[in-house]
Amino acid sequence: MKTFVSAVIAGLFSITIAACNQQTAQFNEETTPMNNITTDTATFGSGCFWCTEAIFQQLKGVIRVESGYSGGARPNPTYEQVCSGATGHAEVTQITYDPSVITYEDLLEVFWKTHDPTTLNRQGGDAGTQYRSVIFYHNETQKQLAESYKTKLDASGAWDNPIVTEISAYKAFYKAEDYHQNYYNNNKRAPYCTFVIGPKLEKFEKVFGKRFGKVQRFKSSRFKSSRVQRFKSSRIKMAVGKGQLAKKFKGSSSKVQKFKGSKVQRFKSLKVKRAVGKGQLAKKFKGSRVQRFK
Repeated sequence: MKTFVSAVIAGLFSITIAACNQQTAQFNEETTPMNNITTDTATFGSGCFWCTEAIFQQLKGVIRVESGYSGGARPNPTYEQVCSGATGHAEVTQITYDPSVITYEDLLEVFWKTHDPTTLNRQGGDAGTQYRSVIFYHNETQKQLAESYKTKLDASGAWDNPIVTEISAYKAFYKAEDYHQNYYNNNKRAPYCTFVIGPKLEKFEKVFGKRFGKVQRFKSSRFKSSRVQRFKSSRIKMAVGKGQLAKKFKGSSSKVQKFKGSKVQRFKSLKVKRAVGKGQLAKKFKGSRVQRFK
């Protein structure tokens, strides 16, 4: 599914900026000063980088997340070349973070708990070496932490199958095309974002929201409840409208009753007057005839 969606988007962005494909291996330093903050870098591959990017963007202490390619032989590969499997690259996210706020161990925990590290070269419906589970360590400390975490996780029996996550030395990172960057935030209504990334973010919110999440935004009930509220309010408005219409109708019917009543009363009184008039006329006629006859 993701490959198909990507192909469509790639067609719309056929003219790419050369700067997007330039090597960004300058992050080889263990730490990078940024606005007087000492930052560090982590590079993970856990399937589709659209998903991984969206997850790590939610973490407190994460300053920047970039989607790209790493672990292959070809320099400056394109997305299509990586998808062919011929370059050996994996889709990865390069994470710049503040270690005083979030540690590398925290990032490892999020990494392993938000994808399946037991499926070789596959994550869900995405298959191929570019979707492999991989950690590219930048220094010896990261290597030791990654291997230690993997060993403990495997021994814990958390997964039925053995963990196949690759742990390799970082060599280079090539930033992906522009339309891959910040993908979820820019394309929330796209089918892949709705049906694949959305549920993963909801799971992240439940597991890590209180500990690491910047903002709790991924409760599916929120969208549903807003629609329900809108639906309820529209129904209330309709009900109120109907009630007002009914009252109006009732009021108009009472007017009809009043009109009918007044007509009946007038008609009855008219009949009475006529009857009285006839009686008086009869008496008068009768009296006059009697008098004349006499």
